[in-house]
Amino acid sequence: MQQKPRMLYIDNLKSLIIILAVLTHAAVTYSGIGSWYYKEQPEQSLISMLCFFVFQTFSQAYFMGLMFLLAGYFASMSYERKGCTKFIKDRIIRLGAPTLLYMLTIHPFMYYLIDWHNIRTQASFIEFYLNYVLSLRFLEGTGPLWFALALLIFSIVYALIKVKNCEIRYSDKSFSVKVMGKLILLLTTSTFVVRLVAPLDTSVFNMQLCYFAQYIILFSFGIHAQKNNWLSKIEYLFGEKCILTAIVPGILFLLSIVYLGGALEGNSDAFKGGFHWQSLAFNFWETITGVCMSVGLIAWFRQNLNWQNKLLKKISDSAFAVYVFQAPILVSLALAMQMLILPPILKFLLLSVLALPIAFLIAQVIKIIPLFRTITKF
Repeated sequence: MQQKPRMLYIDNLKSLIIILAVLTHAAVTYSGIGSWYYKEQPEQSLISMLCFFVFQTFSQAYFMGLMFLLAGYFASMSYERKGCTKFIKDRIIRLGAPTLLYMLTIHPFMYYLIDWHNIRTQASFIEFYLNYVLSLRFLEGTGPLWFALALLIFSIVYALIKVKNCEIRYSDKSFSVKVMGKLILLLTTSTFVVRLVAPLDTSVFNMQLCYFAQYIILFSFGIHAQKNNWLSKIEYLFGEKCILTAIVPGILFLLSIVYLGGALEGNSDAFKGGFHWQSLAFNFWETITGVCMSVGLIAWFRQNLNWQNKLLKKISDSAFAVYVFQAPILVSLALAMQMLILPPILKFLLLSVLALPIAFLIAQVIKIIPLFRTITKF
């Protein structure tokens, strides 16, 4: 069987998504918006706070959903090539192993480092670690690797459905505005319903369930996209229009509902979930942005970045390792920069400029080790 040529633009797109994940966590460090190991939460102006809010909220609206969409696309291809048993075994090695590594090594090290830095613990690391494992705290210790664990679960469920010869029928055979409209309606409705009981900031075993309607639907959409070869059917000019729609009127719409919904006066809970117009409007904006940016970036990368030189190849080969090891790099640098008196935006930019090249260099070194090379191949 002749192997299909590698879709290099997808490798480059996944690299961008992982870089965005690192930048988002760097932003949380200084904005205080979101959850992360270390946050300074300095005083800042309204303009600075809005810049962080727009960057983080806009990125969150699409980058992880797009990753699940692409994961679904390639899960379908991988299953057809490997069959059920080999597919599940491969997913356990590639997704389960790095997650377990993170839970048992990186996560406890991060918390011990921060507790030690803030003089909140006098226990030795051995004492701290034994308590962490025996108290079962490690079950919540997935950190950024919640994504890998969720994807492992999705993949196993997909494989079990396939092995029972259950096929989900999809009527549209070509990619169109109609397909996008159905997807937007489904995502908006399902996310609104989920957030009636699991609003934003709800976390169960480090899984933010408020986003999981989006992730499950986009993973399934990726499977259908592969069956219908949709990634190659998105027109470039249409993709450009999608990106412009998300960035220009999309951000204006976000700022409008933030202002009209009273978020600047402290009424932010209505946006997080519940039966509020603010929640519905925010879900609608989030879905439009997520779908438009996903479609647009796929079309743009396919047209302009379906190639790799040595640098892009090294970046894509190391991207998942960067994702796995980003936390100790970001936090160590942020702690080292703690005494710098700079505006939060400048500290965020400095942390990003330092962390990204260091993370990719460390990833290159780590991948020399055969075990790490195997489990950080994504």
